[in-house]
Amino acid sequence: MFQFYDTLRKSNVGHTSANLYLQLKWDLIGYENHRYNVKTAKPTIDNGAPLTYTHLYYRPKKLQLELERFCNIHRCNKYLMERISKIQREGAWIDNKNNLECKSLNTWKRQQEMIDLAYNNQAVLNRLLDCTSYYNRSKLEDEHLNHPNVKRVRNKWSLEKQAYELEKAQKIAKEAAEAEEKKRQEEEKKMDAVKARKQLRKDYQDASKKWREEREQRLRLAKEQEEEKRKREAEAKSRISEKQRQQREQAKQELEEWRHQRRAKERVDKEGKEKSEKARSKLSRPLPKEKEKEPEGSKESKERDTEPKNIKGGFKEKKVRPTCETSRKQRQASKISKIPQVGTESQLDKSLDLEKTALDRESKRMIEQDGEKILRSQEYVEEANRKIIADEEGEEDKRKKSEEEIEGEERLEESVKGSEREKAREGDEEKVKREKAYQKEDEDIQGKEFIAKDSGLTVKKDDKELEKKKSLEGEEDIKGKKVIEKDVEKDKTKKSGEKDDEELEKKKAGEKDNEQDKTKKRGEKDAKRKEADEDDSEDIKRKERSMSIAEEFGKREST
Repeated sequence: MFQFYDTLRKSNVGHTSANLYLQLKWDLIGYENHRYNVKTAKPTIDNGAPLTYTHLYYRPKKLQLELERFCNIHRCNKYLMERISKIQREGAWIDNKNNLECKSLNTWKRQQEMIDLAYNNQAVLNRLLDCTSYYNRSKLEDEHLNHPNVKRVRNKWSLEKQAYELEKAQKIAKEAAEAEEKKRQEEEKKMDAVKARKQLRKDYQDASKKWREEREQRLRLAKEQEEEKRKREAEAKSRISEKQRQQREQAKQELEEWRHQRRAKERVDKEGKEKSEKARSKLSRPLPKEKEKEPEGSKESKERDTEPKNIKGGFKEKKVRPTCETSRKQRQASKISKIPQVGTESQLDKSLDLEKTALDRESKRMIEQDGEKILRSQEYVEEANRKIIADEEGEEDKRKKSEEEIEGEERLEESVKGSEREKAREGDEEKVKREKAYQKEDEDIQGKEFIAKDSGLTVKKDDKELEKKKSLEGEEDIKGKKVIEKDVEKDKTKKSGEKDDEELEKKKAGEKDNEQDKTKKRGEKDAKRKEADEDDSEDIKRKERSMSIAEEFGKREST
């Protein structure tokens, strides 16, 4: 921002500052100071409230009087509250009354007499209730009917009528007692069925609980095995990584050794080069003075055989004032040095070239070997990483497949068990319904017979038709059981044969359809149960009505 900043102050219009950043900073500080001054500015006219002085505002005498008045009020209130609480406890009565009570000397005597009277009356009542009559009522009735002095001829028809009515009333009472006994037995059967159903439900819950516990134990064992497997895999991975690290360290050590050797070789080559250069410089130096005479032979051969001598001051020659003889000898030596010497310089050059080429070859070979080693180490590391990734992927795939197979098997087992349970439940429900239908038919027939007896009608039972129906239904039950057993065997054979992945997928799709069908069947069963319960309630109401009608009829006849 400050790079393109241009100040807007009037004093700097048309002038550029040396440092735009500082100029921006100063301008912002000035602007903030200006805003603060505007914010904290005060008006010239003082419109505020007058000053309050403490010696005029604070009045201790007034506060003392207020405190005394408050204490008086508090004391009066306390006295009044005590009086009100006393009135609430004891009541607002005047304490100047003197209510005298009359005192008697025989109150306890009278109370004792009343208790004795009550005891004696109770004893007399018990005696009257316990005593029996002296006269025989039936004997008196017979004597009254067959009195010798009074001639009363009873009508035979009236006696027969009375006997018939008594017999009828006894029969109705007997039927009512039988109906009550039958109802009681039915209720006992229902209670036994409910208890059996509760017991079955309890057994099913216990079995399901046990199965869940076993399943949890299996899952826990599987998890423990997986954890152990993972630990082993982690240990193997750590071992592999440790080996790889050791191999990397070994490769690094080898690289460092090779570099050290290469440096040593370079140092040796450098020292050899320096020696060769020194030898060349020595050969190119002027020969020292020869005090003795030269032996016979050519000068060239002597120069070849002689070795150069080191000077104390190193390879640099000391500056000596040349003489005529020395200058002449130097010129001769320079001429001799220009001639190529067969055994000295040419051989050294060749040897140096050969050494250079050999060193270059060795260095190249070493570099290639190092590169190959590095590439091999990289390839080895990549292959190890690939193997680790492939092993992890393979283990994950195996784990997923094993989990899917276990889930598929569990679903198959649950589906087979559920189908068997549903079939068994359906068979039980059909049996219960048939028994209920038989009971309804029997009850309807009994009600019709009862009503027909009352109205003088008679209804014949169709025992043969009922027996035929029962036999047919029993045969259907047997056939249904055989079909169910065949279906169960087929399911078992299918379960043993179906192990491929395609069949598992088909079973999964079938399980989904079965679940939908189960939900539909459950809804239908619930509706049927509701209808059966409604029918049972209607039958019970009909029975109650018929019983009430019979009781009313019996009462009328008895009256």
